[in-house]
Amino acid sequence: MWGNNSFHKLGCEGGDLHFPTILRLESCTVGGGKLETVAVAFGYSHCVIVVEVQDNMDHKEEQCRRVLLACGSNGYGQLGVGRGAQHQRHLVLIKGLGSNEYIEYIACGYHHVAVAIRGAAGFLCPRRVARFARVAFVHTENRAAGSCRVFTWGNNTRGQLGHSGNYDSPVPKQVEALQDGWKNCNAVTALACGAFFTLVVLDRNEIIGWGANEYHQITASNECDVSVPTRAPLPATNTPISKVACGYAFTLALLESGEVFSWGCNADGQLGQGDTCNRSQPEQIRGLSEVQAIACGAAHAGALVRGGSLKMWGSNDHFQILQRNLARCLEPTTTHWGHCAALCCFASSTIVLNSADCSVSVFNNEYPSTIKVPCGTKPAAVFCGNDCYAAVCGNAARTATTTTTTPVRALSSTPKTATATSATSPPAPAASPPAPATSPPASATPKTRDMSTQARLVRACLCGLVFSLFVNVLYRIFAWVYHHKFL
Repeated sequence: MWGNNSFHKLGCEGGDLHFPTILRLESCTVGGGKLETVAVAFGYSHCVIVVEVQDNMDHKEEQCRRVLLACGSNGYGQLGVGRGAQHQRHLVLIKGLGSNEYIEYIACGYHHVAVAIRGAAGFLCPRRVARFARVAFVHTENRAAGSCRVFTWGNNTRGQLGHSGNYDSPVPKQVEALQDGWKNCNAVTALACGAFFTLVVLDRNEIIGWGANEYHQITASNECDVSVPTRAPLPATNTPISKVACGYAFTLALLESGEVFSWGCNADGQLGQGDTCNRSQPEQIRGLSEVQAIACGAAHAGALVRGGSLKMWGSNDHFQILQRNLARCLEPTTTHWGHCAALCCFASSTIVLNSADCSVSVFNNEYPSTIKVPCGTKPAAVFCGNDCYAAVCGNAARTATTTTTTPVRALSSTPKTATATSATSPPAPAASPPAPATSPPASATPKTRDMSTQARLVRACLCGLVFSLFVNVLYRIFAWVYHHKFL
């Protein structure tokens, strides 16, 4: 990872990281075995990493399990380790999901986390790394009916956890209403989180959502907040849904046919419909076909088209859609950035994995930066957060982050300090960032100076120092001449 390190969301102490460096995980910290980073999910001020542990190395077929590591702000309990600390400077192990659960999908909202899991102790390693989205996934077979198990934790002020009541949950808690209401479900096939809402796609080609709904980003009902899992409208087609992506208050759905549908808030043209009218029902985005991946920021979106071309639309206040001299684009526009292998968006940032080499390009200001990731091999996936970024390296169990070995500390998922949270929802601490307003801003995150700005500042300081020395020397020369010639 690299970028903004506020709240220590990059898992290291100190200030911002201006260059990608390597995080090496010690196998003893998560129970032994070979480790491989699968995916990284960022919230507003926290980070969750999915790590695959490969056991039984003496067998031909390696046995796998997945664990979650988290760091950053814990003001809403979004780290899933209880209320013991307001933030974690280093990665901690989340223990609330059980030892026999296999994590298939993970996504983060601004201050909450959602995971889709299934019980699969000793599952054979699939050797697939998440691409194109802020979720980890693996396709599996022979799932038992009723295995649509989703756990959520963190902030619940808008009902984004899917639990009864609006109390925050500092530890992982299963969404019981999803399990009870869709008993014939065999699997969750997609998962995504917006700022304050959550969506899942079931194997029966149903979209289920809960949380903030003021712009109908979940369902067409007039409810501002949907606190229990509710069936969302489906695109007017029988084609299965491949992926979903959520922005601050809008939703995209990618079909297996390569078509994309959108609905929700459209104040900056983020729905790609050619206007700024909100939509309460899914509507196909014209001009998009053969799409392989989709991604959403706060008020912008992008699509990776077959062949590596990249199309983007929505807000462009920080050059996040790669269009100069435009405040926004109301419909998908082909960018000059070709040969893209992966894409991720968050807030007002975009990160692209270039297919030609091991570099990634970041777009969140007028001067985009291209960075070489120290993987040794081509990165397999890229992930984007609040002015922070991560790249997962191919088959190597490494993720670019801090230069030193970071120990992973296991914390209990039910500390004593968490027992009082069931009665009332504790107020958010001052250290945690405030929840944004209900109206989605074009840029929902504070910005940090890029390297070019810092270089100009250093040059200005050096020039000022040299000039002051020159004036001082010149003054002394004139003083000496005046003293010896005229006195």
